[in-house]
Amino acid sequence: MEIQASSYSQLVLAPRTAPVAYSAPDQQRFDAISIDLDAIREIVDRIAVTQEQITRNVDQLTIRQEQMMREINKQQAAEQQNGGKNSASLLPLPPSSPRQKLPVSAQALTEWSDRVGGNGHQ
Repeated sequence: MEIQASSYSQLVLAPRTAPVAYSAPDQQRFDAISIDLDAIREIVDRIAVTQEQITRNVDQLTIRQEQMMREINKQQAAEQQNGGKNSASLLPLPPSSPRQKLPVSAQALTEWSDRVGGNGHQ
């Protein structure tokens, strides 16, 4: 037992002086795996870039939505001060506070933009 343990520790601790030579099929498999891993890294990088773009788009939409809600609230306040005139052109106040982020469809944004006479951009 001592001879085996001593031999094993010398094998494990001994530094390798030459690289391990693989047979041709093994090397081909390693090369294929390496190519696959590179392709996966590229895909993951593209996904990360796309995710960052989506996050920026969502942030921009949230900001625009909040701006629209402030504008709607201003228009409704002005309408109340005017005694109810031009009420057909205004959107109703949402049941929630203006600071809450509400889901808004692209169609609703377009309709709102058409009602206020702008192109939706500030």
